[in-house]
Amino acid sequence: MINRIPANIEKPALVGKGGNFPMEIFFVITIMIILVSYKLQKNNKLKQENEYYKLKLSELQNAKEIQDSTIELCNGVEEIYDFIENNKIGMIVIIDKDKNVSYISPLLKKILGYTNEAKKVDLNDYICEDDITIKNQNLKLILDGKCQSFVMDIRILNNYGEYHWFECRFNKMENQQDTDFLVSFVDINERQITKEKLMYSNELNESLLDSLDLKVAGFDNKYNVIVANQAMQKVCESSLNYKIKISDIYMNDSIIKDKIDLILSGKAEKISFEHCMKIHDREIWYKVDLKSNNEYGGIISYRDISKTKKLNDSLISSDLRYQKLIERLPCAVFLQDINGITYCNKEALKLLKISDASLVLGTPLIDFVHIDSKRSHVEKFLGTDTNTISAVEQVLVNVQGGLIDVEIDRTKAVVDGKMMDIYIVRDISEKLRAQAYKESLIEKEKQLIESKEYDRIRTEFFANISHELRTPINIISSAVQLIDSLDLDKTNDINNITKFSGIIRQNCSRLLRLVNNLIDITRIESGFYKVKMELYNIVNVVEEITLSLVNYIESKGLTITFDTYIEECYAYCDIDSIERIMLNLLANAVKFTDTGGEIVVTIYEENNKIVISVKDNGIGIPTEKKQAIFERFRQVDKTLGRKYEGSGIGLSLVKLLVELQNGNITLTSELNKGSDFKIMFPIVDNTLNEENIYNLNLKADRVNMEFSDIYFEK
Repeated sequence: MINRIPANIEKPALVGKGGNFPMEIFFVITIMIILVSYKLQKNNKLKQENEYYKLKLSELQNAKEIQDSTIELCNGVEEIYDFIENNKIGMIVIIDKDKNVSYISPLLKKILGYTNEAKKVDLNDYICEDDITIKNQNLKLILDGKCQSFVMDIRILNNYGEYHWFECRFNKMENQQDTDFLVSFVDINERQITKEKLMYSNELNESLLDSLDLKVAGFDNKYNVIVANQAMQKVCESSLNYKIKISDIYMNDSIIKDKIDLILSGKAEKISFEHCMKIHDREIWYKVDLKSNNEYGGIISYRDISKTKKLNDSLISSDLRYQKLIERLPCAVFLQDINGITYCNKEALKLLKISDASLVLGTPLIDFVHIDSKRSHVEKFLGTDTNTISAVEQVLVNVQGGLIDVEIDRTKAVVDGKMMDIYIVRDISEKLRAQAYKESLIEKEKQLIESKEYDRIRTEFFANISHELRTPINIISSAVQLIDSLDLDKTNDINNITKFSGIIRQNCSRLLRLVNNLIDITRIESGFYKVKMELYNIVNVVEEITLSLVNYIESKGLTITFDTYIEECYAYCDIDSIERIMLNLLANAVKFTDTGGEIVVTIYEENNKIVISVKDNGIGIPTEKKQAIFERFRQVDKTLGRKYEGSGIGLSLVKLLVELQNGNITLTSELNKGSDFKIMFPIVDNTLNEENIYNLNLKADRVNMEFSDIYFEK
């Protein structure tokens, strides 16, 4: 905790006509004059008080000359007060024994901004509550005869709503009838503001200063000591009755005084040096740091490095062989005690780019740790754990500001009966660069694998497309050959022609569907595919599409059910894309569901979205294949002899079409239990009744095209 130094201002001796004389004599004379004048006005007993005044003055014969000069200047109480204030002795306030203010200096009222007040100003109404309590306690001590005077700092609320600081000297004035108090006010507001600014600066952080064995003091540019931490006060033997002087701070050492002069003159902003001083017949080595605090003054700190120097000498003399070994180590080594680094090898100097070890001795290693690593450094190394700590990655900062990636090991050892921290620091910059290079190679290898996978998928796609193109072409070719071999005059052959033409038509639809899907995917990815977003009752649209396919689906021996939990729900969508999406999903459900299976189309609302579910109890999809099902050209069964036809681009196109309409699609599936595709679109409030009426106009050719991969029993 930083203790506030009592702000006793040293007053210069006054000079009268007869020369120099002690301040105390003049102050006694002044008090007597004030008392006499005050009683003359109060009791209207001019003659009696003049005799009393003369009697008191006669007791001070050794100051007669200054008495005469003072009487000449002061013809009344107002002139006496003006004399005191003009000579900057203080601003006078008189308080009676009941603590009421009977007189207040006009200059004091002016400083506080109460010169225009019509009513009498009572300072007790404006003094800070805490200060009033202390003041009254001390006045009681005077009245009880336990002391004659006291000095304290008081805060008074000015007319601008701010507290103004004064140093107040309370003196007892006693005559035959009453006991009054004469108070001398000295304006210390500027000094207090300077003090507070210094106290709140980062260099004077209280917890840091008092927790470390570091002597710190702050002083203003007039060589007044503003603050000093406990360690500094202890050296100066400070007490409440003693004000620390600047000579105490530099310990009467001319070298340190010269450095302080350089700081306050602006010739240097920061000075750091080691210095040996003799204190109480004992030589002590200090690392002295001086720093300018802009226009407010400066800060000085002393760190006792005597033990560090002694330990360093001991290590050099007794462990020379081990030092040579350490010097040859390819990694940096630091020895540290509570005062900082006591030893470092050449690699350590090289690591920190320091030419001389003395520049780092006495400095804790954490001072070279990058700010982003400081918390980790404290948690790992500065706790109570005494075990060996290995391979902690940190970032250090060398004296040139360069960052160094390091790996730190720490162990503890007893040296000369004291616990020491031994840090072994390895520069891992090259290791990290090699690791980054390795990761780069891994990434490139990954990209190569992905490229090969893409090539494999592309090859697979072309093989798949070739199969998809060849199969319908072969069927068409076979059907044409059969037609050519028929006798058109026979009735049975005419019926066969009708059958074969249907086969040709279906496979032409397969080819056209494949080509259309390829074209549309290309258009979507290139941004040329346009959707016409209009407001529709999506429940009605899905219901109409589903019911129109009942005959197709039931012809394969399946049942289809449409169920809705809401009668109407509106969404912006492209109606052609919705038809295409539903036809594709239903065609997939039919294709992968065995005879006797069931398909259920359900609509419901969830999280302000309309959900369309197409669910079947078919063969399902393995868990590892779910992610790939929406990828272009991917199929669960990749063999050319697969049971179900298809190019593997249908669901990829469905996903793109859904996303074009601000929707999304998900899949829930379990092998041999079926699949559930869910499409979600944002719901729109149709408060203006602007929806478009959906007229089902699914042409047979479009349905046949989407279902062309499925061969129905005829």
